[in-house]
Amino acid sequence: MDRKTHEGLVPWVHLRNILAAVEKPGRYVGGEFGINAVPPGVDDYRICIVFPDLYEIAMSNQAVRILYKLFNDADGFHAERAFSAAPDFSEALKKNGIPLYSLESFRPVSSFHLLAVTIGYELSFTNLLSFLKDSQIPVRSRDRDDSHPLIIAGGPAMTNPLPWSEYLDGVFIGEAEGRVFETLAELKKLRASGASREEMLHCLDMSPVVWTSKSRRAIRYVWTGFGSETGAPAALPVPSMQPVQDHGVIEIMRGCPNKCRFCHAGVFYRPFRQKSVERILEEAEYLVNRCGYRSITLSSLSTGDYHGLEQLVDALNRRYAQRMVSFSLPSLRVSSVNLSLIGSLNEVRRSGLTFAVETPTLEGQRGINKEVPADHVISILNEAKSRGWKLAKFYFMLGLPVAPDSDEEQAIVDYLIGVQKETGMKINVNLGTFIPKPHTPYERSPQLTDEDAIGRIRQIRDGLRDNRNIKFSFHSPFVSFLEGILSRGDHRAGALAMAAWEKGAGFDAWDDRMNKEAWKEAISEADWEVEQEICRGRGADETLPWEGISLGITSKHLATESERSTDAVMTTPCAVQCTDHCGVCSRSCRAVVADIYSDEKIRAAGLESPDGGAMPDQEPEWRRLLVRFSKKGPSVYLGHLDVMGVFQKALQRSGIRIDFTRGFNPKPRIEFAQPLSLGVESEGEIGTIRVAYTGRDAGGIRDALQRRFPPGMELLEASWIAPVPEGRKTVKVMGAFWGSEWQLRLDRNTGSRTGSSRTPAELSDAVMSTCRRFGVDSELEILGIDGKTDSLKFRLRHGGTKNHNLMRILEDALGLPVLHTAWNVTRLQSLARGSDGEPVVYRTAFPEIRRD
Repeated sequence: MDRKTHEGLVPWVHLRNILAAVEKPGRYVGGEFGINAVPPGVDDYRICIVFPDLYEIAMSNQAVRILYKLFNDADGFHAERAFSAAPDFSEALKKNGIPLYSLESFRPVSSFHLLAVTIGYELSFTNLLSFLKDSQIPVRSRDRDDSHPLIIAGGPAMTNPLPWSEYLDGVFIGEAEGRVFETLAELKKLRASGASREEMLHCLDMSPVVWTSKSRRAIRYVWTGFGSETGAPAALPVPSMQPVQDHGVIEIMRGCPNKCRFCHAGVFYRPFRQKSVERILEEAEYLVNRCGYRSITLSSLSTGDYHGLEQLVDALNRRYAQRMVSFSLPSLRVSSVNLSLIGSLNEVRRSGLTFAVETPTLEGQRGINKEVPADHVISILNEAKSRGWKLAKFYFMLGLPVAPDSDEEQAIVDYLIGVQKETGMKINVNLGTFIPKPHTPYERSPQLTDEDAIGRIRQIRDGLRDNRNIKFSFHSPFVSFLEGILSRGDHRAGALAMAAWEKGAGFDAWDDRMNKEAWKEAISEADWEVEQEICRGRGADETLPWEGISLGITSKHLATESERSTDAVMTTPCAVQCTDHCGVCSRSCRAVVADIYSDEKIRAAGLESPDGGAMPDQEPEWRRLLVRFSKKGPSVYLGHLDVMGVFQKALQRSGIRIDFTRGFNPKPRIEFAQPLSLGVESEGEIGTIRVAYTGRDAGGIRDALQRRFPPGMELLEASWIAPVPEGRKTVKVMGAFWGSEWQLRLDRNTGSRTGSSRTPAELSDAVMSTCRRFGVDSELEILGIDGKTDSLKFRLRHGGTKNHNLMRILEDALGLPVLHTAWNVTRLQSLARGSDGEPVVYRTAFPEIRRD
């Protein structure tokens, strides 16, 4: 494909055959609810937001949504998204000469003015190189010219940019809200004036918050407006394909007051700033009513330190418990946990108990500035057990530079066995290898080698082997070693990663995808002692690779904290009235504590449910709603569970109350007939939803729901099913399923000529011949052959065997999978089994149907 083609949109017909052949094609089609569907203006500065990992990981990252809203809300800017291709899709793009494209408009990534790359994990390095290659953009900055976009990265994993220096044009240091637009506005102005690439790179060199390979310095930007936002939060688009973290996120606090000495994120986001309860409740309303989430995470580095957390959770439960919305706290410091809080988090569904202990001895805990007393943990677990909990999770880090004379491995074993015996709880423990991150008090500390870490892990595993109530797992120390290379290394680390990538490395954070041998080979061929250099300690006077980056904390304070760690002396937490100045805070940048939100304020703001959030004494009248819907465009690549999720969120957005199963993890009572194969269109999908009956016209409910569906799915029809008379069995849509009416249509514009030499009549004969050989010819009925429209219609009964499978029948008749050919498959309607066993439309299968 030539350069001129790249500047246009990637044709959908060229992707059809590729998508039919790859794993999880829903990753590559976009079409989500809340997507930015407005095309860019002629003068807009086009930004592609890049997260170098698969869709389900990228859309679990809140930074993607923050940037998406930030750029698209600004006049003169237009943002879309693009994520990494899995190896099968990457290879197919290469084979067909198609560049990687954005999910909104299928515009080639190379045609954007700027790639805004968010990096949350150092091991995204090789993924970024693959992303650039798939986008047909030179991977090295020096090889790009005026026709290529600028590439600027940011995120907490980018505070040592030196390994990335050959591949990026700049690294933004800090929080994007606010200051980033000063740089982007200047770049937009330069582009409009016809400036060269060199002139725009010079603009980046001059920015105080952007690190470049030429300037080699930057000062972290801290957004002082956190918590004072107005309007809609950064929550869109809502994924249609289920991401790894399928929940809404409210960032209730940015930063952390606790100053744990191993924690890089605590430094990067300092000082802590708490969001007001009023704003949190506003965001919850948006996530529930606009986005359709029933699971919401109250996110921060240490959520339990939010001032007035119990009152906040209580207010949220009062508002949303009746709608089956649950709230979770992902990061609770043990000292901030009590059972009253945990109990309120399980108002709707039970969450797990997680304790990040890090190191087992009191001396070691004081060294890292994080006390986790075993007696307090035991007290919590005993109380939790009495309330029904049976399992707790524990996290430890191996190799922390504290209590060097202690037997760390045996101490971890003793800690876990002691807690388990005192509580009788089942325990899952996960162990990681400590990485001394830049800009922390431990930045000059040594790191365990892979071999040393494995030896210690074996000791812990053997020590826990006899206790069947403790399940032990660990994070690969080799992966931690690779993370150490990219977080602690200099320019040689980037060259090493490039060499590993050229040998096949990629998706290094994925246990089932990383190529360990590629890295080992690259390390063995390096002209420097990689392990010795990365894992060694650094001298106090040694210049560090990240020396030109300032996160605000003074070198004197880091040295003081290192001394306190050695002496096992605790440091006081951050506070509005600072007693231990680290260098970050100033008159314009200070810690912010939210006011506790009283019951009176909640009632005054009208944010309390009329019934206080409690379940009503009398259940409503529940009735089933029969729905027929279509799947076209991007929605044909959504699997059955994804479609279920789309319906759940659409119902939540519409405010329609639905019935749920009972138990610890309630599920909506939604049922579908036979699911479709991926890539197949439909005009006749059938389902039922059990909802509260209020006498409302079914057509009105259909219209309300349709407005809340993502593009490609359309609710065509809805009908009430009246209560089943006593003594009559309830008809289930799957149980009543007879089969389907199908259409095969030859699409001569598809980009594939495979199978196009057959006429519909010839294909009809081939299908019938296959059915005879499969022994299901009596289940097939040809309904019509139309030579003018190149189409074939037929009915096929569902028999529950592999020989009844339409896709298998068509593959045999055509000689290859039908989705790889020029024939389009559409389910015209799903049919039910009538009282006489013959096929009928679903409306007549329910004798109690109401035709509103």
